[in-house]
Amino acid sequence: MPLIDAMRADFNRLAAFRIALGEWKQADAQEIGLAIRAIIAGKDTELIAAWAGWCAELVATYHGPTPINSRPCAHACTSCRHLTKPARSDGACAQRTDLPPAYGPGHPLHLLPADGGSTCQLWSAP
Repeated sequence: MPLIDAMRADFNRLAAFRIALGEWKQADAQEIGLAIRAIIAGKDTELIAAWAGWCAELVATYHGPTPINSRPCAHACTSCRHLTKPARSDGACAQRTDLPPAYGPGHPLHLLPADGGSTCQLWSAP
């Protein structure tokens, strides 16, 4: 049945993504997988459709139409986990103390470097 095949594929992608992000443990994915198997075995088409919809919606929120492949982030402030975006701001760095303070002396956030972070030694993937 195409709906079941799609649900299985969506769930497997969702589980892989959530485990990789640390949102689920392997045991969580196994438990939900067993629940899905039981629903399929029960042949309740409405319940199958509801779970298929749930899996499809969640998968779409994580990666849209692109496959879940790890891609290296560009080495720039915009892809660094230290970037913060206070209201109406292009961003500030929460890590580099060698840059001028963003909002006056002693402020913990710092202006972004002119090179956009391409040479930053503290860059870290989100």
